[in-house]
Amino acid sequence: MAGVKRCHDFCLRSAPSISQHRSDYKSQACRVDRLAGRIACQDIHARLTQPPFDSSAMDGYAVKLDDVTTQGRTLSIIGEAPAGAPFNGAVGIG
Repeated sequence: MAGVKRCHDFCLRSAPSISQHRSDYKSQACRVDRLAGRIACQDIHARLTQPPFDSSAMDGYAVKLDDVTTQGRTLSIIGEAPAGAPFNGAVGIG
C-alpha cells in the first residue's frame, strides 16, 4: 500500500498547475449545472452541515468508559443507527 506522502506527491505532480497562469484566468459567474471542469476563484462554504447531526465516519460501537473498565463484563446492545441516521436513544449505565 502506498503511503500518504507518496500519494500526496503523486497528486501534486499529476494535477495541472494554474498558479503559473493565474493572470490568464478571469472570474465569472456561472450556473451550478455548468461548473464541471472549472476552478473556484474563492473559498466555498456550505450553509448547512450534512448530515445535520453529530455522526461518525466509521462503523463501530459506542460505550461508556466506566462500563468497560471491568474485564469480562457483558454489555447490552440498546439500539442501532444505520448510515445517515442519528441514534435517537440514550446511552445509560451498562
